[in-house]
Amino acid sequence: MAFSIPQVVHLVTLAMVSMMNSAHGSHHPHLENYLAAPGRPNITEVLMVHNKARAEVGVAPLRWNTKLVAEASLFSRYLRDKKNCELEDDDSKIPYGINKKSGGPMTTEKAVEDWVKGKRFYNYATNTCLLHHDCRVYTQVVWKDTLEVGCAQTVCDKGTAILTVCFYNPCGNWVGEKPY
Repeated sequence: MAFSIPQVVHLVTLAMVSMMNSAHGSHHPHLENYLAAPGRPNITEVLMVHNKARAEVGVAPLRWNTKLVAEASLFSRYLRDKKNCELEDDDSKIPYGINKKSGGPMTTEKAVEDWVKGKRFYNYATNTCLLHHDCRVYTQVVWKDTLEVGCAQTVCDKGTAILTVCFYNPCGNWVGEKPY
């Protein structure tokens, strides 16, 4: 598989940020600004949307994790290249919580906002979702034990659709447990 120069620069930057995270145990906002370039998630906005939903239910805020970004990027490209951007894939081998969305041109923040809208279908008292709705994307966003998130996007269908993938660590949505 051949990569374009911008893709190589992006992958090298991700690797550098990941190595620095490992070496220093923290994130580096000056390098993360590169990751917020056009076509990349705006880290501040993505965290703001996640953490607003989490604050509404009394859950601690998430941190951005560049390793999760790199892995979400690889997975989104796999879905594009091997699965024709189909969202129905076997996620059981992924060691993280995962939210996916595909649709017309959209930002990562918009995808997260759409996941959060699932709250209106979720009944906390019974820990259930209204019939014909899937609340797991919402409950993953607000899962109490999840500490970190990383998101990536991939262009599908010759530029007419965007696939957004967010990975969450540790994963949530444990059967029988409430998210918060």
